[in-house]
Amino acid sequence: MRSETSSKKNQESPVLGKKQHFGDNLDLEGPVSICGEVTVLHGGFLLASRLCHPKPLSELTKSDWSVVGKPILEALQEICTSYSSYPPQPNLWKKKAAVVLWSKILLSGVPSDQRWKNDAFFSVSNAIPEINRTVLFELFKAVNAPRLFAQLLLALPNPLCQKELQTFVEYVAKETSPADVVFFLDVWWEIMKRCLLRLTWRRSPQW
Repeated sequence: MRSETSSKKNQESPVLGKKQHFGDNLDLEGPVSICGEVTVLHGGFLLASRLCHPKPLSELTKSDWSVVGKPILEALQEICTSYSSYPPQPNLWKKKAAVVLWSKILLSGVPSDQRWKNDAFFSVSNAIPEINRTVLFELFKAVNAPRLFAQLLLALPNPLCQKELQTFVEYVAKETSPADVVFFLDVWWEIMKRCLLRLTWRRSPQW
């Protein structure tokens, strides 16, 4: 009876927990709560918060990123080069950081007493200040990661994927820069490639 009740509670929130919003196929090897990496990432966001003050990072706009983004990018670069396992795996830590940040945004409306029980990344994301999608989208664009963006986007459940894609399109359409257009087209191309691959696989004969 207790297990059935617990299962029902988890199903009521479609974005709680690692498996429920980013699926099982992301191949996030190793833990995401390693002290060194988390400390560096936390420090980068704290510096960004100071630069953004008195405005919180959760109210960041596109025009703020040129000032605020540098410490975040430097922290991510340090993690990918100095703290990666041997041989270095910079792309793996980019993926881990992106999943943690996106999960934090998706779960921003969920009370902490529920998040810590269900969110696989709670211990890491809780150390980072509240952020908005401006931080997320600008970070993806700055590290030139359209393939990773498309991968994580398509790993979301369909309704949530559509909602996040619509938010991304609206974001690009506002105060659009040439870099926004390039990144949008790259993301769109990655999405199309993945959709075509899925369609081809489904139509191929199964032996």
